[in-house]
Amino acid sequence: MGFKSETIQISDFGLGDLYRQDPAELIPYQPFEVSRHQIGILSLSALHMGEQVSLHLPFGKRVGFRVLSCEASRHQRQLGIYRSSLLCLDEGLDLGLVTQSTGCAKKMELSSGLRLQQMRFSPRPPIKMSANTFGSPQSFDFVLKNMSQTGCMLQAIGGVYCPFQDHTLIEFTMSEKGSWVEAPIKGIGKVVWCDKDLGGRSESGVFGVQFLPFEEPYEQRFSEVIQIIGEAAYQYKQF
Repeated sequence: MGFKSETIQISDFGLGDLYRQDPAELIPYQPFEVSRHQIGILSLSALHMGEQVSLHLPFGKRVGFRVLSCEASRHQRQLGIYRSSLLCLDEGLDLGLVTQSTGCAKKMELSSGLRLQQMRFSPRPPIKMSANTFGSPQSFDFVLKNMSQTGCMLQAIGGVYCPFQDHTLIEFTMSEKGSWVEAPIKGIGKVVWCDKDLGGRSESGVFGVQFLPFEEPYEQRFSEVIQIIGEAAYQYKQF
C-alpha cells in the first residue's frame, strides 16, 4: 500500500498494513532496514517508545511489535516523516524471511531502486578494529560504533588524525580482545562516508565503511559474530 503527503510518498511494498492498537489506527510506513527480530521503518506519524503496534501480513498472520525508538532530524520533521525501530514480539518469526516471502524486498528494489538494509547493532562492549589504507604499513585504531552484515561505523580512538577519505579502500582486523570476537577477523572495506572538513577529510574520526566479501575462515567467523550480537540485542530489548 502507498501513501502520499504534501512533501513525500512512501510505500510498504507489500509487507502488510501496520496498525496502532489503542486506538486502532492505520500507520502509513515504509520499511528501510531489517534483522531477524527487528525492523526499521519510516512513517508519516510519530510512534511512542514502548507502545505496541500490529503488522497484518498479506497471508493473514498478525504480528505484534513494540516500538523501541522513534526519532527525526530537523529536516525529517519538516518533511513530516519519522524513523522508528520495532521489536518483533514473536520470537520464532524471522523478519528477514518475511520480507522475502512477501516479495517486499524485491518490490522495493524493482520499483524504487532502493534496497532493504541490514539492521545495525551497537555491540557492548564495543569491538576494536585496526585498519590501514590498502597496501599501507601505517595502521590506525578504531572502535565499532555500530555494525551490520554489510558494513559498520568506525570511531578513531584517542582523537588521532586519520587520513581516510570517501572511497578509500582499507584493510582491517577486528580484534579478539573482547567478549564478541573469539579469533581475529580480517577483511577489506571501502569508506563510503566521513565527516568532512574543508579539505574533504574527516575532522571527527568517524567513518562509514562498506564491507567487501570476506574470505574464509573470516566469513564464517563474522557471520557468527553478527548472529550472536543480534540475538543478544533481542534478548536485552525484550525487557
